Amino acid sequence: MSTFLYLILASFLVETLTQLIQKSVFFSPLRAYFNKHKDNVFCRFIYTILECPYCTSVWISMFITVCVLLSGFYLVIFGNLVFDYFVFFVASHRISNAIHDGWDRYLSRHYKEGFKND
Repeated sequence: MSTFLYLILASFLVETLTQLIQKSVFFSPLRAYFNKHKDNVFCRFIYTILECPYCTSVWISMFITVCVLLSGFYLVIFGNLVFDYFVFFVASHRISNAIHDGWDRYLSRHYKEGFKND
């Protein structure tokens, strides 16, 4: 599989996991737990990440990049292993943000419904 295809698939995965963690009922107990225990430094850190979709996607992108690295797939973008994985990490995060923006603006029924009320 090509590096470009890995990047596109990783970006969709980052966007999907970000939305799942941010908005799904399945993860609501986890979000509530960290919100309830914000007096703990670790819980406050996790809650801060979870309440910000942009922050969440950064950490998910980092996790996906580590998974790609551990899978044994050698990314060839510029020829430098460390720089290639860094570029993959940043690009998958930013492309996932573009996917999110496009989805919200053109495909999401929630955005269109909100738009009609204006």
